[in-house]
Amino acid sequence: LAPPTVTLRRSAGDRWAIVVMAALLVVPALGLVVGTVAVARTSAGLAIFLGATAAFVSGLAYVVVNEARVRWTTRIALEPDGLHLTLPARRGYVRQAPVRAVVPWPSVAGVETRSEAFRAIGTTVLQQAYALRLADGGRIVLGADRRMVDPFFAGAAEAIAARARTTLVDRGMVDGDPGFLMIRGQAVPEWDASPLAPAAAATRTRQERRAWQLVGWAVLLTLAARALAALLG
Repeated sequence: LAPPTVTLRRSAGDRWAIVVMAALLVVPALGLVVGTVAVARTSAGLAIFLGATAAFVSGLAYVVVNEARVRWTTRIALEPDGLHLTLPARRGYVRQAPVRAVVPWPSVAGVETRSEAFRAIGTTVLQQAYALRLADGGRIVLGADRRMVDPFFAGAAEAIAARARTTLVDRGMVDGDPGFLMIRGQAVPEWDASPLAPAAAATRTRQERRAWQLVGWAVLLTLAARALAALLG
């Protein structure tokens, strides 16, 4: 009997949560645009302020809407005839070529993973990337799991390795190029690149953990300040 079809998608909670976040940005962005137009003839200064704010919020909304599209369209299906991949360009910090292909099972020679570290403006962020190694020597990057996003590619890589009867190989950690402040131009070395020494990899992990701890403390202090202001008011 042929093995059953297994279709892998991001969790419903992950997909709907990003839709809610997108709506919370799109609605205010539209309101700001309408407000800018409404006051343009009566108050140039206010119109400029509202327009600038609208541009900023619209930029954030664009990023979140695109992330929502990515989470809804990502699909990996383990079919009897092969691996059916629908992978958008944005599937990690680094943009990849979009993939819409069927990879026959004999072409899957292995599955690989590695940590990718990006350092910018005194902080370090990590992602765990996964790739197919093909029988002809090529690779297809599946994607990367990041903090604050439900992991998806780790489970997909394990399922693919089990179905292909191959192993998941850990290739260590590499340093990536953060581009412009992790906004544009991020890049990573080829998958054949040598990994960082264990001591350097451990340092990157500590730096990333410390950065997220600082973010957590900043959020807690902000919430505490707001609570205190509410009590005093």
